[in-house]
Amino acid sequence: MIKSLLNWSIITFLSFPFHCAVICFSSNIEWYERCGKYFSCGNVTNVGYPFWGGTRPKVCGYPGLEMICEDNATAEIEIMGLKYQVLDINQSAQIVRLARDDLVEGICLDQFESTVLNTELFEYAHGTQNMTVLYGCPAPYDGAMSSPFTCKINGVNETDAYVLEGDVGPSFCNASVLVPVLGTLVDQIGNLSLSQIVRKGFKVKYRVDDDGFCSECEASKGRCLFDPNNNETSCICPDGNAGYPACSKSITAIAASGMFSFFF
Repeated sequence: MIKSLLNWSIITFLSFPFHCAVICFSSNIEWYERCGKYFSCGNVTNVGYPFWGGTRPKVCGYPGLEMICEDNATAEIEIMGLKYQVLDINQSAQIVRLARDDLVEGICLDQFESTVLNTELFEYAHGTQNMTVLYGCPAPYDGAMSSPFTCKINGVNETDAYVLEGDVGPSFCNASVLVPVLGTLVDQIGNLSLSQIVRKGFKVKYRVDDDGFCSECEASKGRCLFDPNNNETSCICPDGNAGYPACSKSITAIAASGMFSFFF
C-alpha cells in the first residue's frame, strides 16, 4: 500500500545519522527541483511519477518503471525481460498503450516468448484482448482466425502459422506466443494483417498509486518521489518539507538543517 513520505518524527531526524549511498543533494529543495523534470521522447511527452528515466533521476520514479528514449525518437520500457514501445500514456487514468518491440519488427520471431506483465505494477486495461499466434502447425488448423502465414522455424521454410482468439497452448504446433491486442481490432483480423494490429499495441493500467496519494500531493503543488527506506511513494513540498499526504499538511522534516537522505 502506498503511504506517506517518511513517517519519522523530528526527534528521530535529530538523533539518527543518515548517509547517502549513491547520490545526495544539498537540500530538500533540490529534490523538489530534480523531480520537477519530466520524461519526454518522440510523441510521449511530459511524463512524471511513477516513471523515471532520461533527466528524471531514479528516486523520482518507481522501481521497474524506467523509460528509455531509443534513438531520441521512441519511448521504451522493459517489462519482465521484454522491451515495449510506449505509444501513448494517459496519466490521469494511469493507462499506457504498449507495443512489443520484437513483434513490431515482424511476426516471425527468433524467440517464442509470450507477453507476461509484472502484476505488481501492471494489469491489462479494459478493452485489451489476448490472441495466440501458433507457429509450425499442421495444415489446416481448425478454429484459426486468419489464413495461414509462413515463418522460418528451426531452419525450415514455409512453416504454417495461425492466429487464434484467447490464450491457447501450442497443441500440435511447434510453439505458441500470447499476444495482447486492442479488442476493437480483433474483428479486423483478415482485413488487417497481424503486423498492423500488433503495431497498434494494447493497453495496460499501472497500479502504483491506487490510493490517490500522489494525485493529492501534486494537487497541492508537491512532487512525488520514491522512498526506498519505506518502499513507498513520498511527497516533497516547494519549501523542502514533507507533505503528509499533501503540502497543505506539510511536516517540518528536520528542524535545524532541513535535510533528509534517501537510500539506494
